[in-house]
Amino acid sequence: LHGKGFKPIGSSTARFTGTLEGKSKTITDLTIIRPTENGVGLFGYTSKAMIKDVGLVGGSVLGLNDVGCLVGYHTSSTITASYSTGTVSGRSYLGGLVGLSMASTIVSSHATGSVGVSTSVGCVGGLVGANNPSSGVSSIITSSYATGSVISKGYNIGGLVGQNNSTVTTCYATGSVSGGGFDVGGLVGYNPGEII
Repeated sequence: LHGKGFKPIGSSTARFTGTLEGKSKTITDLTIIRPTENGVGLFGYTSKAMIKDVGLVGGSVLGLNDVGCLVGYHTSSTITASYSTGTVSGRSYLGGLVGLSMASTIVSSHATGSVGVSTSVGCVGGLVGANNPSSGVSSIITSSYATGSVISKGYNIGGLVGQNNSTVTTCYATGSVSGGGFDVGGLVGYNPGEII
């Protein structure tokens, strides 16, 4: 462990490309302490992966950018029926479940832990830090929610998603949201995308 806690599965040069079928199992007290690293979570980086029916209960995840309890950097992948209750902190692109979701799908999932700290800079959301399309491929969040508090001193801060450049449908957030900058919203902070 060397004082850094759990080592995320998948790196920027060797992304996780497989399938995790959780079968309603939970992982308790996941602890990651990597304040100078990007792509931090149970899975650091994914690509064309499928994660289904798994829960993360308690614990805390600390990284720099692209930080989430389940996935830090989520690309061309799918998360279904999964959740987290742990806390997430770092600099930017922070989410209770996923830090940055690119051209990916998140379905029937939720997060309840607090996200961000007073020194966080931007793109901080209760469920997802930023939801972005890539090369014309939509990134979709549907039938999901967040209930944890969200805090940042910067920009693009939302109860569900900090920055939504793609599609959010049939979702909600109930946690308190505070920010010292601009584009702060109860559901989404900055939204050039679509909310249905």
